[in-house]
Amino acid sequence: MLVESGATVGSWRGNGVGSHWLGNDLCRLRRVIHVLRHAGCLPKSIPSFACQGRCSSHVQLRLDADLRLERSCMCCQEVGEREAHVRLKCAGDTVGYRRVKTYAPLECMCRPCA
Repeated sequence: MLVESGATVGSWRGNGVGSHWLGNDLCRLRRVIHVLRHAGCLPKSIPSFACQGRCSSHVQLRLDADLRLERSCMCCQEVGEREAHVRLKCAGDTVGYRRVKTYAPLECMCRPCA
């Protein structure tokens, strides 16, 4: 099964140096439309949720005896998930439908990138 989704939450402004993001870009749960696709079945658009947005990440020089770089990378990720079942209309099945399991995040937060 293939799931597609998309949403626009803002746009870039600037020339690379001093660029900044315009729009509501904090990590949060957002409404999206997913298109479910399964071989032999018609695609179906369903309302769902996704984690999208920006989290703080940085690299800084530690000013101790080692003079090492300290990295902190945070990503917008799901915390928990909910399960749902969707019926797709399929050709060739004796019943004519296929029940597909899908998942959506319950909530989102900034967590260490994996």
